[in-house]
Amino acid sequence: MKALVVYGTRYGTAEEIAEEIARVIKEEGNETDLVNARSIKDIDVSTYDLVVVGSGIKMGKWTNKALKFLQNNKETLATQKVALFVSCGAANEEKSRPEGQEKYLDAVAANNLVNPPSGHWTLW
Repeated sequence: MKALVVYGTRYGTAEEIAEEIARVIKEEGNETDLVNARSIKDIDVSTYDLVVVGSGIKMGKWTNKALKFLQNNKETLATQKVALFVSCGAANEEKSRPEGQEKYLDAVAANNLVNPPSGHWTLW
């Protein structure tokens, strides 16, 4: 399996999470590329079996570059396994996690993917 892990970060937390996700996927014997959404130029997303995309959340929003990656690759991602993750301190309390799930993962998937993600992680 070939995996791509793309992240958008403002303060480094989403990058750390993406690095850990990529490390685990790689440890399982899979070819894995880790890319900051800010530095994506021309990546052929169709060559990957799994695409993991995540972002830090600030003021209720994903980073622009991570969202742009999803939007620019919407049709190609419809043919692949996709997982999403976020890092959000505002939804750190158990009572606010469902709202965070809905706003930052479910809504982003609904607006930027053709198919629901194969999986998603909420990392607070």
